[in-house]
Amino acid sequence: MRTPEEIANRFAPTTQLGRCRGLYLVGIGGAGMSGLALILRRRGVAVRGSDATESETTRALRDGGVPVRIGSGADELEPGWGVVLSDAIPLEASEPVRAAELGLPLFRRSQLLGWLAQGRRTIAVTGSHGKTTTTGMIARALLDAELDPLVVVGAAVPEFGGPVVDGQGDWAVLEACEAYNGMLDLDPSVVVLTNLEWEHVDFHRTFDSLVESVLRFVRKLPTDGVLVYCGEDAGARLVAERFEGPKVAYGPLDDRWPLAVPGRKNRLNAGGALAACVAAGLDPEAAALSIGRFRGAERRLQVLRQEPITVLSDYAHNPTEIEASLDACREAYPGRRLLVAYQPHLFSRTQGKYREFAEALGKADLVFLTDIYPAREDPIPGVSSARIAELLPNGRYVPCRHLLPRT
Repeated sequence: MRTPEEIANRFAPTTQLGRCRGLYLVGIGGAGMSGLALILRRRGVAVRGSDATESETTRALRDGGVPVRIGSGADELEPGWGVVLSDAIPLEASEPVRAAELGLPLFRRSQLLGWLAQGRRTIAVTGSHGKTTTTGMIARALLDAELDPLVVVGAAVPEFGGPVVDGQGDWAVLEACEAYNGMLDLDPSVVVLTNLEWEHVDFHRTFDSLVESVLRFVRKLPTDGVLVYCGEDAGARLVAERFEGPKVAYGPLDDRWPLAVPGRKNRLNAGGALAACVAAGLDPEAAALSIGRFRGAERRLQVLRQEPITVLSDYAHNPTEIEASLDACREAYPGRRLLVAYQPHLFSRTQGKYREFAEALGKADLVFLTDIYPAREDPIPGVSSARIAELLPNGRYVPCRHLLPRT
């Protein structure tokens, strides 16, 4: 969890990143941090880091020449280095505490992202959901157009070989997270706003606070920049109405253009991607064909197994996303029985939305709910996924995800 006061007072200016002898990344095993570590390594910057758990990602980092410590890396910090924190890392963790003792500058992951993209024309994709797929679609089109963009996505993309492409061209395509105002560390030329719902309530205490933060970001656009926003989404329209600069509304991509990823939600993502590509000067038909070839990112309706039971993994973590993903499953697999094992993400996101989650999950034939994944949060007394299960006639609460019945 971050507070506005922490962001204002505890982190060094982005300009100091270039003065560091090396960078130590805390939470380096996450999709957002691991890709940046690889870019730093490829660019000749000394980089190492730590993560709480060993994973396929940490092993891949070591294979790529990036040293990774499992557990605290506080004793590895050296004079002259900078320390970059994932937003999931509290300032009370051992590495930032030791950095303060040594007088080392602290940076946020979003600052590092903005620093790596300096000097590029940047397409930044923000919004409550759809960011990863939309970013990947835009990147696919720019890569096919041989523009050699820098690409940073919030999840691994198999066809890119990971979450990043360290292109050397004039363009950057970045997923810009609205949580904790991280997008404000970027300098966009085009902003794609997929939608906007009140989330990250630990930071944005009101929906209007979130709207104002997104407006601050959009107002960073240069005079020749453009806001590309989803005309079907009330939150995105609200931002657009308050924005005084150039703006373009989009809807779902026309059905005459086939997509490799299912569901109306991905038609909307594709519509935003195409509008962004046109704003960047790409040929519309060539861009639409490229967008249609994008095969998706990990944990975005990712097919893990086809036979004898089709198994998919999806990161849908709020009611709107759940409903859209289940609709896409019904479209892609008509007539099939739909079973869902769902782990809510964050206590703050689950609190007070039990009925909305139940209504969305009710589109499945059978639902197993396991314990809430806390991520960066402490448990909130009384907040439990069992309360969602109680509202579902087809729902069952299973306290540990490793004990889910094998159906």
